[in-house]
Amino acid sequence: MGGVGFVERYFYSIPWEERKNVKYIISDMYYPYRSVIKKLFPNSTYIVDVFHYTRYVCDAFQSVRIKIQNKFPSNSKEKKKIKNNWKLLS
Repeated sequence: MGGVGFVERYFYSIPWEERKNVKYIISDMYYPYRSVIKKLFPNSTYIVDVFHYTRYVCDAFQSVRIKIQNKFPSNSKEKKKIKNNWKLLS
């Protein structure tokens, strides 16, 4: 059995005295992990790791770029410029 339940059971195996002294937890942005961390490490600060944060921002940027790009007719110069030069925008 994997997932959040496994992670929660694992963290419960760490004594309370140690868990309450944890200052920082670094993880991805998976919401269920955040709720487990908040419950089991109440004195910690949750930090999103740089890789996942950067990926989230880049994916959001690409989504907006594609929405703008698709507003132009398929054979327009504007659409081709946005589509072919996306690396210049990021």
